[in-house]
Formats: sequence, structure tokens, C-alpha cells
Amino acid sequence: MSNRRPQEYDWFYRKPAWLKLRQMALSRDNGLCVRCYKQGRIKKADVVHHIVYLTQDIQKGLDLNNLECLCHACHNEEHDERWTGKKSKWKKNRRKGLMFNDDGDIVEEHEMIY
Repeated sequence: MSNRRPQEYDWFYRKPAWLKLRQMALSRDNGLCVRCYKQGRIKKADVVHHIVYLTQDIQKGLDLNNLECLCHACHNEEHDERWTGKKSKWKKNRRKGLMFNDDGDIVEEHEMIY
């Protein structure tokens, strides 16, 4: 569970490197919530979420592979444990089974042609 205070990492989220990487993640995921997409729903991503939280490993803060685009509902569910003490139903490797085809579209891993 994160003990992040509201403004503890605000400096990080104002840095040009983060803003650029955030746009790269949104572009990579076509602006969609990856969790909703995996469930067959199309929903706009509002948040670029760190899979491994900054409070756990700040070195992964600018790692594109450590980011996933989420809608507010999925992001709130991820952080629900902060308020309830209960873990999210999502597993840590949330993108497993999703890949990007040559056109940059999100597809299920089994749909990829190798």
C-alpha cells in the first residue's frame, strides 16, 4: 500500500520527460483504457498509471514498459486498496495477453501472426 502524500511526487509529473513519455504511452495504447479493452469495452484513457508505483521504485518512473493507460474507473479500482485495505482484482501483469500489431492497434496475443 502506498503512503504517498498528495504533493510528494507532483514535481515528477511536471517534468518535460514525464509529459513526453505520458504522450508516448497514450499513443501506444491508442488513447484507450487497456483494462477495459481487455474486457471487450472501448473506453478513453484518462490516466497513465505506473504499474510499479513511484513509491516502490522511482527508477521505473520513466520506463514506458512500466506504464499503462487507464480510465478513471480502472485507476480508482487500482488504488482502492489505499482506502479499503483490499487488493485490486487485477493481477500485477495486467497487459499480459495484449500486444500491438504492425499498425499499432491493440490485439489479443493469440491474434498476432508471427
